[in-house]
Amino acid sequence: MDAPQLVILDDIELRLARWPWYVSLCGKYAHDHARQNGMRIYADPNRTNRILLTPMGPSLHKMVSLAWCYNPNPRRFTVTDHIDGNPMNNHASNLRHINSSLNNLNRIRLPYTLARYVKWHKGRCHVYRYYRASSKGGGETQHKHFKCRQRAKQATRDLLNTSFRRIYRENTPEDEKPPRLPFHFYWRDHMPPDLYCEARFRVRQPADVQPALGPVHDILRQRGADDQGVLSTPPQSVSVNA
Repeated sequence: MDAPQLVILDDIELRLARWPWYVSLCGKYAHDHARQNGMRIYADPNRTNRILLTPMGPSLHKMVSLAWCYNPNPRRFTVTDHIDGNPMNNHASNLRHINSSLNNLNRIRLPYTLARYVKWHKGRCHVYRYYRASSKGGGETQHKHFKCRQRAKQATRDLLNTSFRRIYRENTPEDEKPPRLPFHFYWRDHMPPDLYCEARFRVRQPADVQPALGPVHDILRQRGADDQGVLSTPPQSVSVNA
């Protein structure tokens, strides 16, 4: 007997991802249909990204993408990507099927890299500093150099988006796309036409700022100390166990 594709428990729709797992659209509920008692397993996305049945249970975002997300190329797109970069946001609208090259383009990175160019002229050394925007994906590496860091940051966004769009279109020819079911989510439906990759950058920390370590620093931080170690409200007593 074929397994049902849809199970409704407490007015919540759960679709079959991979037997015996059924998952909800929001990615918060999962159900093991092989259990005799029909027990529903609650998946807590704020604590773990796996279905709470066994420690090595299937990945929750993978199950949601198999059940609710449209895959334009199942043969090549075997990786499930979080569009906003938040691994705890497992809603079907935040997931998409891509390959490893595209997944690498959508990771968090630095907006630019600092580079120096040294030139000797008439016995004097001249050092020029510039900002380099780069994008690497699909076997190609692109670099652009700027004197302004804001222009380098914007160029990095453009390079990542261009590389992502090129690789994605090469792997999704129109004549090879499988049929799409009515309940399938497709991430291109709710994204701007020219936007494929939302570049996310890490915040650069000054090199001369070093975080203080040790139990004294932890106690001061808990009692309301600022970054310089000066207490805003003096504590009654501070004791450190050796």
